[in-house]
Amino acid sequence: MSKTQPVIVALGMFDGIHIGHRALLCHTCKVAKQNGWQSAVYTFYNHPKSAFGAEPKLLSTVEERRSALLALGIDNIRMETFDSSIALLSPQAFVERLLSEFDMRAVSVGFNYAFGRNRQGSAHTLQTLGEKYGFKVFVIQPITLMQETVSSTRIRELIENGQVSAASKMLCAPYSLTGIVEENRHIGASLGFPTANLKPSPDKLLPKEGVYITNVFHNTCAYTGVTNIGRNPTVAGKTTTIETHILNFSQSIYGQELKVEFIERLRDETCFSNRHELAEQIKRDANAALIWQRKKAGCRLA
Repeated sequence: MSKTQPVIVALGMFDGIHIGHRALLCHTCKVAKQNGWQSAVYTFYNHPKSAFGAEPKLLSTVEERRSALLALGIDNIRMETFDSSIALLSPQAFVERLLSEFDMRAVSVGFNYAFGRNRQGSAHTLQTLGEKYGFKVFVIQPITLMQETVSSTRIRELIENGQVSAASKMLCAPYSLTGIVEENRHIGASLGFPTANLKPSPDKLLPKEGVYITNVFHNTCAYTGVTNIGRNPTVAGKTTTIETHILNFSQSIYGQELKVEFIERLRDETCFSNRHELAEQIKRDANAALIWQRKKAGCRLA
């Protein structure tokens, strides 16, 4: 993007692109259109905490974020690696860095936006710097849902607790994992319920261990599935796997990409006495997913 183009810049990590982010980004696009400016997002490839030794799991990969931002109408996306050189910038130096890269006429931020060394800068700091350097500042107020403020932090907590349905409401879409199907021990097939063993991005947050009803997408087709996240204790599993039994599906898809959306948590992972008990429980889980599928179809037809 040419620096000669007037622009309004949305600032933030935008992990997950939840309904609060959507309000901010839609406002950014609206202001850009009203003024004949370009809309832009300035963000980071990595979570800022990673520059200080922490490695928080993310709600979305870089490509998922990029796709979502473009789908919402953002014209340009500037991503950088958050490192010590950025972490040590004072709030004023950070703003001057932005001004050196953009013909920045305005910025938009969330109510709790923090920036600069030791997170010294706030939305109020940004407004003060805007008056000094001649750009407008739009501060988007918090969005609440279910009497809670929507935030990426809260959504991570919900997913870590297995509350994927509540997280989906805040995300405005089901939480999902995308990855390549890898060959595993074929335990599911030996029980009569073949599974696709998914290898998602290592940066992505995994839902709490347990069994979930899921939507499954392969190529252009959608299916209903039952997904187990865990160590498969009944069959002496040693590592955490993400295994999905896809209803009414018989293709071999090793090495192919699969997307799994988490709809509802059915139960904890359990260590059964034997494989027969495990197979019977998987049958019950599949029936629960089938009932959900039929209800969903009924809602569409109503």
